[in-house]
Amino acid sequence: MSTSFPQETLESFSDFLGSKGLRMTDQRKGVFEALFKQEGHFTADQLLKDCLLYTSDAADDSLRV
Repeated sequence: MSTSFPQETLESFSDFLGSKGLRMTDQRKGVFEALFKQEGHFTADQLLKDCLLYTSDAADDSLRV
């Protein structure tokens, strides 16, 4: 998973969250990074597994299946 994304893409997502009254949490940033680093088709299970690599709180039950 070596694909990267421009910083302005992350900033745009953060601005979007702010417009909805939400903030950029470590978990949201982890999901965002994992999503944009996927190559080709992927499953929800693969995305979930990769999200755990990008979040600082891997023990968060909301990310577990």
